[in-house]
Amino acid sequence: MSLDLPRWGTAGRALRLGASPALWALLFLAVAPSPAAGEGGANGAPRFSAISHVREHLVAAAVVTAVEEDAQDEIRHAVLSGPDAAHFEIGFRNGGAVVVAFASPPNFEDPRDVGRDNVYEFDLRVSSGVGNRTLSASRHFSVRVTDRPGEAPRAPDGPTRVGATAGSMSVAWREPENAGPPIVRYDLSYRPARAGGDFANWPEEITGLQATVIGLGPDMRYEVRVRAVNADGRSPWSEVEEVRTQAAAAPDPSPEVAPPGNR
Repeated sequence: MSLDLPRWGTAGRALRLGASPALWALLFLAVAPSPAAGEGGANGAPRFSAISHVREHLVAAAVVTAVEEDAQDEIRHAVLSGPDAAHFEIGFRNGGAVVVAFASPPNFEDPRDVGRDNVYEFDLRVSSGVGNRTLSASRHFSVRVTDRPGEAPRAPDGPTRVGATAGSMSVAWREPENAGPPIVRYDLSYRPARAGGDFANWPEEITGLQATVIGLGPDMRYEVRVRAVNADGRSPWSEVEEVRTQAAAAPDPSPEVAPPGNR
């Protein structure tokens, strides 16, 4: 019987062999069943191996592997079920191996499992052989997603001016990408434009996406940058943007004083 190369399947329904050279390579590395196993007429059900923890943002790692050790048989069907089955995919390879992996990279800070506790639970049932050699095996699995330490936010976009006076400037920016803990504050620094020298750090705590810097000179250009901070660290500084304060208002003219004889 001729069989095609395997394809990723869909959770919750029986799957048959498809075609994916990339998956072939993944499965070849993940499982290498012995071609001599099961010779002599023995017939055993498929066997499982699994990992109980996986680090966030990894999708290619096989969390469960099912192997048919009988050389004359191979796994022909696999079914995923259970509360979190929709978050996984099944992969086949000719020769009797099946792997289960996350369909998309899990995020520790944004758990999608039913319990919202980063513990994903599902059941896997596989069948191998044909005719009177058909055997099935099933098992419940639990996979915990762990945090990846040291995930500071990405750099924000450069700030833009949203207001100014002769002695102040107001700037705003967008929240950057952040796969780590929540952003708790932003740092802002500035200096006179095109003058070089060190940036001055604005001392007030910034928790939103906008800030106003006061104590500036009138009709002056300043270079401004921001960065995001979470529990794992600080992002890189944003691109430097140039912001100009307003010119000082012209003084009011002195009121005219009439000569004494015209009063």
